[in-house]
Amino acid sequence: MNYHLIPNWSENVTETYEFRTTVFTSYSGREQRVAERLTPHRTVSFSTLLWDDRLLAFKALMHSRGADSISIADPARYGAVLSIEASIGATDIVVESAPWLTADMLLVLSDLDNSEFVGGEELTSVGSFSIDYDEDFDTLLSGVQIGITTPLTKVWPKGTVIRPAVSGRLNKTVTLSYVTDRVATSSITLEVNVPSGAPLMGSTSLGTFNSRPVLLASPNWAQPPSVTLSSGIEEVDYDRGIVKTFLPVEFYTKITQFNYADRSRDDIGVVLTLFNQMRGRQGEFYCPSWTTDMLPSGGIVSGSAYLTVVGSAVAETYALSTVETALAIKLIDGTWLFRKIISIIATDDPGPGAFSLDFDESFDMGSSGLFSKIEFDTVVGVDVAQSQIAMICWLNVCRFASDSLTIRWLTDDVGQAVVQIMALESLTPEA
Repeated sequence: MNYHLIPNWSENVTETYEFRTTVFTSYSGREQRVAERLTPHRTVSFSTLLWDDRLLAFKALMHSRGADSISIADPARYGAVLSIEASIGATDIVVESAPWLTADMLLVLSDLDNSEFVGGEELTSVGSFSIDYDEDFDTLLSGVQIGITTPLTKVWPKGTVIRPAVSGRLNKTVTLSYVTDRVATSSITLEVNVPSGAPLMGSTSLGTFNSRPVLLASPNWAQPPSVTLSSGIEEVDYDRGIVKTFLPVEFYTKITQFNYADRSRDDIGVVLTLFNQMRGRQGEFYCPSWTTDMLPSGGIVSGSAYLTVVGSAVAETYALSTVETALAIKLIDGTWLFRKIISIIATDDPGPGAFSLDFDESFDMGSSGLFSKIEFDTVVGVDVAQSQIAMICWLNVCRFASDSLTIRWLTDDVGQAVVQIMALESLTPEA
């Protein structure tokens, strides 16, 4: 059943993706994870404003819906826009490109009062040679021409928004909050059918390191990350005043909460793409800590595989770590260098291009030397001056800490998400 139902953007549109993963954890803390759900369950929630005929039609729908699914324009998808007016009887439309746009999908043209569902067919890139001038702007148009399966039944003006259709079932209980006797609002939750037939939103621009994808979406420091650190300590109380402490897990647990607030759909799409590829908690990826974990004492010479940092405590603490085994070096121009760590030793040599040794001694938290020398598995192919280094942080093997990801859309182009990421032991990637 096709239905006209659009969000009231005075409130957020929320979508939630949920996988199901069984995690088996050994006594030593190592995990085996099995994905029980290969396709995420998706729910979309939004507020809608109903009045006059729309209100009456909605009440009729609730009366007779039974267990039927309905199809609506997906409120959580950024809409494509008509480049030129589409007339009655038209069998093709021209739109600006949209990342979700593919052939053979159900599309919805909608405005405040109406929706028209059409089946999309062949997509053709068009340019100024194939369509007319836009007389309003006296410029040539370009975009994507979509063949549709059924002729349009009304005129759709230039600028009309087109979204993919999404099918699902409304929540069992729906509440109407009346503003007047002819106007009401309702909070809608649509449990999207699996498979939905609609493409998953996302991006394919994920880079890789050491055979794993890397999450480089930047958190919003208006809502800074928070880190929870814990150790797997076990205590045995013999009920005689003696308590014995054991540490069966030799590495600590680090869970970081990143807030991706007020981010574009492309930034949110990177997080969502990785979440879908990892199937929630099942898969592993690399993620920088996004915090300054050490300070450089010098630069890196091209062809060298060494970096020296302030304080011997880095060597004393992390030389044998099975969690902190790689570094992410962010340069001031925004580029990243990723390297696996071979060894870390204490040294009195600050490294090439080092700063003056008249620094705050509080940074020297070790006893075996003033600095730590880190050896990488591969050389760095460019000269990196100390002044070019914006941040050095650990690059951890991670997984998502939850099988659920919720995105709140402030508009159809700006969203926010809160993600918890758990650092793991750095083991050899599975084939």
